[in-house]
Amino acid sequence: MRREELALAKWLAVMVVMLSRAWAAAPSTPPVYNAKPFDALLRANVHDGRPDVAALKGSAALAACLDHLAHAAEPTTAAEREAYGLNAYNALCLATLTEHWPATSAVAIDGFFDRLEHTLSERTTTLDALENDKLRPIGDPRVHCALYLGARGGAALRAEAYDPERLEVQLEEQAKAWVNDRRNVRYDAANHLLLTSLLFRWYAVDFEALGGPAGFATKYLADPAVKTQLAAGSYGIVTLPFDWSL
Repeated sequence: MRREELALAKWLAVMVVMLSRAWAAAPSTPPVYNAKPFDALLRANVHDGRPDVAALKGSAALAACLDHLAHAAEPTTAAEREAYGLNAYNALCLATLTEHWPATSAVAIDGFFDRLEHTLSERTTTLDALENDKLRPIGDPRVHCALYLGARGGAALRAEAYDPERLEVQLEEQAKAWVNDRRNVRYDAANHLLLTSLLFRWYAVDFEALGGPAGFATKYLADPAVKTQLAAGSYGIVTLPFDWSL
């Protein structure tokens, strides 16, 4: 091989190495978030608001949903971000419960909400951070009727993923179901007391715009007689104990 050809061959070899390193180092475009696999998982494993945690332990489908959440880009529109945040929270909560199954409650798992770390869109987060930094600032108190806490006192786990195109309907249904569950809201007519979930106290500021516990309950209660009692205004408010059992 002539000297010129040898020099060219060496130059080409160097260029191939440099380009290969550049391609390897270049950031890849994150996938667009797709809730369909999580939707299918929920439809198959959630019944009457309760997931089959035992059946989901070691689930490859759940692991795939978590891997997708870890790398998918966070959506940009308001409805997409809210649906994404709710799905992410519920998936991460469900996965943590299955990992620690047969734990009797989320609070029995050390650091469940505030210290256990998860990867979401290439960032590390906790369930508390996801709720307080991403979801609550949206200003929609109905998220508290949609976030699955792995507890009877919290929201039921919806048997479908939240969809930005149907989000308003889904959240209205969640709010109505949660308020009309006597474990969360009920009226003691004999003693003129409105008994409400501890969630109203924990997140009091989120419900202020709708008139606090009474205003939120009045909007969604199905019993017209109770609505009339609340409209009269002569009642006290008592906080119910929170049921942390799965």
